[in-house]
Amino acid sequence: MNTSAVALIGAAIGALALTALAVLAPPHRARAFALVGAVCLVVVVAQNNAPSVVRNGAFALGIAVLVVAELRSSLRGRGSPMLVAAIVAWWGLVVLVVALTGSYSLEPLAVQVAFIVTMVWSISRATPSDLSWLVTSIIVLAAAQTLLGLAEVFAGVDPIWGYRGGLRRDNPFVPDLVRAQGTMGHPIVFGYLQGLAVVLAWANPFRMPQWARLLLLALTVTGVVLSGTRSAALAAAVAIVAHVVLRIEAFQLLRGLFLLVAAAVLVAVLDFGLTQLVLDTIDSGSWIHRLGSLQAVPNLLERSGWELWWGSGYGSERELFARGYIVLTYGLPVVDNFFVYLLGTTGIVGLCLMLGILVFAFLRGNRYVKAAVIYVAGMFFSFDTTVWFSSGVLLFVVLGLAAATGGGGAAPPSPLWRRRPDAVSTDDAPQRAAPSPLSV
Repeated sequence: MNTSAVALIGAAIGALALTALAVLAPPHRARAFALVGAVCLVVVVAQNNAPSVVRNGAFALGIAVLVVAELRSSLRGRGSPMLVAAIVAWWGLVVLVVALTGSYSLEPLAVQVAFIVTMVWSISRATPSDLSWLVTSIIVLAAAQTLLGLAEVFAGVDPIWGYRGGLRRDNPFVPDLVRAQGTMGHPIVFGYLQGLAVVLAWANPFRMPQWARLLLLALTVTGVVLSGTRSAALAAAVAIVAHVVLRIEAFQLLRGLFLLVAAAVLVAVLDFGLTQLVLDTIDSGSWIHRLGSLQAVPNLLERSGWELWWGSGYGSERELFARGYIVLTYGLPVVDNFFVYLLGTTGIVGLCLMLGILVFAFLRGNRYVKAAVIYVAGMFFSFDTTVWFSSGVLLFVVLGLAAATGGGGAAPPSPLWRRRPDAVSTDDAPQRAAPSPLSV
């Protein structure tokens, strides 16, 4: 039996289990289980390489489970309806322009959008306890993906959804190894998940025990290396630095900046490998390809009328290459820069609305959410985030966290770990009591 057949059988069993959880879970846990189940569906089957019937079926199942969970849930947090409305408006704009231009198949787009909007709505209503389940599940799923990646790289196990284009890509971190992709369908998407998990595990907003945090952090860092995704490593590093800096009080800002400069000088002098990573990234063909996308900005801004403001339609990037707005490099008609992709396909209005959503999410989110927003925004420079279904969902999961109660934090003790009652649950909350010895 091939891996695709095993995946289909597993997806069917998972669908039944997820449906049972949504119906039978205690009301105070219904939303948490539904959110975790929805993320599992995204990570395992919502991939571009997966059969469309499986992918769209997963989205439809996710919508049903989230709605049932909301109807059954006995608790509700107070989130930000404005941020949810802004996200709905952005996707509404995308769908409207697609309907007018015919640039993308409307039916699968509608299912994808409905799933994302439902998930953001559910996250915005989530309690701090629900959020702890959701954030922890992302980290644990990424760690599990690392184990799959190890099996691919060292045991020769084929990825569930196969290699994109049949290509086994060499790992720039370890040239003798192939790049891993787990169930994510592509090494960059695999790296996207791993980098996000690294940021969340570092921030540890819901106070996992130290042993669990360090184990998961080690696994997810390993996952980034196995993915060979240099942009994920750089974006995660920037997000972690931002997480550290954001802890500094206003009157300590200068001291913090001095320490950062001193640390940068130390890195430059001792050279732990980050300098070479940056240089290798700049010298790579990937960088040249992405630079070509950035150079298309003046051409795209020279368009007039409808296309300048509203774009040529989501999914119309090949048309932009064919018309000469973006220069083709290496014969690959892929933008690989989400800012440029949005400018081309959704116009100035779509790009500005997305930038506004990112800024709003950053300002409203707790410290770990701010770091995650910085990470996903940094990855915009690497590839077309929403063109890959799973990374697109993960982007809006992060934005949904900012829309949740308290900007995604200020939780009671996490339900996932055994702790003393007086433990503080989030690094963004005031220190009201001493944390448990089992907590970070």
